Amino acid sequence: MSYVDTDGRMKPRTANTFIIESIEDAAKRSQKKLLDIEKIKRSQLNPQATALAEMFQLFIGNTDYSTITGQPGSTCCHNVRLIADKTNPPETSTGVIPIPYDFDASGFIDAPYSVPAAQYPIKDVRRRYLSGTCKEERHFMSAIARFNDRKTALYDIVNSAEYLNAF
Repeated sequence: MSYVDTDGRMKPRTANTFIIESIEDAAKRSQKKLLDIEKIKRSQLNPQATALAEMFQLFIGNTDYSTITGQPGSTCCHNVRLIADKTNPPETSTGVIPIPYDFDASGFIDAPYSVPAAQYPIKDVRRRYLSGTCKEERHFMSAIARFNDRKTALYDIVNSAEYLNAF
């Protein structure tokens, strides 16, 4: 990204960065609403979207999230926000979509302070672990197929990102 001081007091500069769309904007763009709830039943989540989100978390080596609960006293879910159709209340829906965020504890980022979630049998964020039970295999197989279909493009993006080599 290039930064330009429109007042002319500082020299223009360029820095490697990324931009994250706000969850409110993502919900609006998707014609959905952002949910502000404490927890959700797995049966209320869209199984395809949830499998894709969880496979993404596995792909980047992240265990610091939950698609169904948040930290005590906070909204659902831990490092995941939920969006849903504007017309259906979440308690009667099976279409709630988890949107993950906050990836600093992932093996992909490999921050010096990151550790896997304590409840899992891994000791290094560079190791991957798929958590949870009661998940339909067909949805995960579909998510895996989507990743495999885009494998070359994903690797090209990662390999061409100069800023990743800075860590």
